[in-house]
Amino acid sequence: MPHYALTINRTKPDNCKAIVAGGIVLSFDLRKDLGINGKFSYMITNPVLSASGDAQPGESMYPAIPRETSLNFASNKAIRQEGFERFVMDHEYFSCSIPSGWNSQRDREKDEKAGIFELILTKPEKAKPEDGAKYFYPEPLIYTAYYSGNNDQEKTYNSLVNEYEELARKSAGSEKTRYNHPEKTTFKNAEATTIYYELYREIPRDPLFATKYRLKAKVFVIKAADGFYVIAYKSPEELFEKYLPLFNAVAESFTPQ
Repeated sequence: MPHYALTINRTKPDNCKAIVAGGIVLSFDLRKDLGINGKFSYMITNPVLSASGDAQPGESMYPAIPRETSLNFASNKAIRQEGFERFVMDHEYFSCSIPSGWNSQRDREKDEKAGIFELILTKPEKAKPEDGAKYFYPEPLIYTAYYSGNNDQEKTYNSLVNEYEELARKSAGSEKTRYNHPEKTTFKNAEATTIYYELYREIPRDPLFATKYRLKAKVFVIKAADGFYVIAYKSPEELFEKYLPLFNAVAESFTPQ
């Protein structure tokens, strides 16, 4: 499902001679005015505020009325409240907007030694198993990284894509493991590949029982002049759709060096 970042630009000066309580509503028909239709997600890049108090400083308002989009706007409201902040990787290898309500993990010393510069984000929310077990599913995770040309795993853009291609071949016909064949695409004019997969998992919770769940993932692999980038989202199936629009916003903001 495509994700759009919409920016509103003023084309004529506004001398602000009218005083209108609450401001003026600007409305756009996504299909007629912008040519967007079908299933999609979108965000407004402008820091749009309202005198009515619907948004806090630093937030951008989401549309109050859904038109052509099929998203669950209850989930969008929760995402809007998260807020975003700008992140710049060491050596300015890449930058992106990250959700401020997520936990972040970095190990700079390890990154320098490995030649792999990673930012791991996790959401402190877990889906409870249907049987009410004590143990929970893993937290939703967003992963962004730059693999330098001399990374210690000796991975390249082509070798990583080929690994996923081989996993797709081996999982064909499996009901528990599903790897889609990598899809060639472009990412901001760079060669890229999109990968989707689902894995069946069991977490032992005692000698006789285990928590069973499905893990879903969406991965972008982006080729660089030296090395490659990875942007990935992994989540238990129960929470995957809830945070997918947020991950798409992170990916949209991702800017390689």
